[in-house]
Amino acid sequence: MYYVFMKRYYIFLIVCLLFLPLNNAENEKIRVVTTTSITGSIVEDLAGDKVEVYTIANPSLCPAHYDLKPSDIEIATKADILIYQGFEPWVEQIEEELKEDVVIEKVSGPWNTPENLRKYYRQIASILEEKIDLGDRLQSCLEYINKTDSELKKIAEENGFGDIKVCCQEFQKAFVSYLGFNVTISYPSPETLTSQDIAEIEEKIREENIKLVISNLQSGTSLGEALEGMGLVHVVLTNFPGTGTELHNMSAVMMYNAKKLASAVENLGIRSELSLIKSKLQVYEYATFGLIAVAIVEAIIIWRKNVK
Repeated sequence: MYYVFMKRYYIFLIVCLLFLPLNNAENEKIRVVTTTSITGSIVEDLAGDKVEVYTIANPSLCPAHYDLKPSDIEIATKADILIYQGFEPWVEQIEEELKEDVVIEKVSGPWNTPENLRKYYRQIASILEEKIDLGDRLQSCLEYINKTDSELKKIAEENGFGDIKVCCQEFQKAFVSYLGFNVTISYPSPETLTSQDIAEIEEKIREENIKLVISNLQSGTSLGEALEGMGLVHVVLTNFPGTGTELHNMSAVMMYNAKKLASAVENLGIRSELSLIKSKLQVYEYATFGLIAVAIVEAIIIWRKNVK
């Protein structure tokens, strides 16, 4: 009896040991390394706690100017999936250190409009579905983008964005145009502009009577700050999630940017009203001086008649 019991016990123990590594492998999360917070936030939205996500570039900086650190490469070597966008010059340096079985995928193109953002979600979902089951997460994400799309259009309509000419940094042009603004001037990163370029932009601003300049945080804000000296309202938008505590994905970023633009337009309206009031006051001031002058002349005439 004891022999039979021990035999069954050892068989049970062996079976448990055989299945233990398999269970651990099944429970181990997929490691996804992304080069930017754009793709990183999309992976988190789609996969949630089924993956471990590490984003390399600081979202406050242009990824093209990011200085890769040894710790970034070390983490990337543990990746199961690497997702990049194509404008990161340091990606090749990472690829040289990766394991042969790492899935490397490029997701490129503009992203900061609802239409383009949907494309990003669909493409990244197809990448992740090779490794994990996403359930209905993609559909939920797309529905949320659709809701954001409607809210953005409502903000644009209520604030009359379509009637306003703007000078806009080129990486924000797609989003600003989507909202209906008239992008009369589009300029590259301020660091690439010459003195002649800036002079031409200033001349065009005067010709078109532009009152609003839009900067992109990651590209630098120096031109926008300089144009404030011409009386323009300056607003700084961001192109990447993670630059604020509530900016967890691109839908949140687009809403944040739209509200900043609405505030800027309101400020523009206040300035216009103040300018109009100031002009009227000047007219009243001139009229008052004129009436005083007439009164003085009449007083002198009357005085002279009385003297005679």
